[in-house]
Amino acid sequence: MLMYGKTPIGYAADENITKEEAEVLFNKYFSSKPRIKYAMEAAQEEARQKGSIRIPASGFVRQLGNIYSNQYAKQQKALRESFNTVIQGSSAMMTQMALIGIDQYLLGTDINADIIITVHDSITLSVAHKDVDKAVSIAKYIMEHLPLNMLKIQHEGKQVLFPMEASADVGANYGYEFHYDKDDFYSFKSTKGFTEYYKEAKKLEDKEEAKLITKEEYEKLLAELELRKPTYQSIEA
Repeated sequence: MLMYGKTPIGYAADENITKEEAEVLFNKYFSSKPRIKYAMEAAQEEARQKGSIRIPASGFVRQLGNIYSNQYAKQQKALRESFNTVIQGSSAMMTQMALIGIDQYLLGTDINADIIITVHDSITLSVAHKDVDKAVSIAKYIMEHLPLNMLKIQHEGKQVLFPMEASADVGANYGYEFHYDKDDFYSFKSTKGFTEYYKEAKKLEDKEEAKLITKEEYEKLLAELELRKPTYQSIEA
């Protein structure tokens, strides 16, 4: 939220704290990450000078004409949009590069997998149960090793790619994905069984978070579900 232009006043209202408390948090955050503060200010200054902002990853330019508005609210919105555009525009470019890389790799293999949708910086594949680990490994590697100059940094006297980490979730249906662990996943005969088991676990977690059941009840029900895990593990596709 801070990187997208949230102010101490707005943050204080959202979190029900005082403006002074919010300012302390903001100062701590930016003092520990000075390069972020510098990047935000640089984007805002570019918007003021040019009336636009350039996305480093792609070179595309977004016009921000409201930066010259005589209305303060519109000016502030344009300032927030400047750094937001740098972040989201670069993320979109990286996602597009990953999509192309994954698709090209899959076309040259016998892995039963297809790209079906992308949402923000996530990529969803439809994969045969037996090929899930191969597809996850390939997608993660490509997403974490994009050949972008902006990701090349100097570290201990060497040029390296900025370390990125892509996580993987697996599920039988879009919207019902759960953390992927190879050994655990392949203890299930099917993705369906894996999904059904973790859907039940998530329902219990949601009930506990919503205070519909106590922590003790949650732990008891979760233990009972774990005893039934072999039933889910034996479900065929």
